[in-house]
Amino acid sequence: MFLLKLSSFLCRKVSTLNQGLKKERLTVGILLVSLVFGEVVSRNDGFGEFAAVGSLHKKAQDYFLEVLWKAIEENFVEACGAIQARHPGIKADNMNPYMTKAGAPNVFSFFHLSYQSISADFVHPFSLH
Repeated sequence: MFLLKLSSFLCRKVSTLNQGLKKERLTVGILLVSLVFGEVVSRNDGFGEFAAVGSLHKKAQDYFLEVLWKAIEENFVEACGAIQARHPGIKADNMNPYMTKAGAPNVFSFFHLSYQSISADFVHPFSLH
């Protein structure tokens, strides 16, 4: 559950910055969350770090998020460079976080894929007629 809280917090914070167009900020937010998620799943068997922080009191969780955001905000140019290096060639105009009939996503976004799996007809393997 804390992974979702962290992800939405980061996206919301990036989207409220006064840098670039809103579409570009939303793209950076999606790529940032994809980077965090990718790092966690590639280095761990589970989500223990998030369970540990998620078990803390809400005030401690919020403090952790604010400390993390302050570090990202103070180093935002460098953070954007790291995000772009991890996702070369992906920009606001060509980012595709969804599965399509024609191809796979070019960035992994568990939020987008989860939403799509619930809402899109072609994701379901059967019909309820």
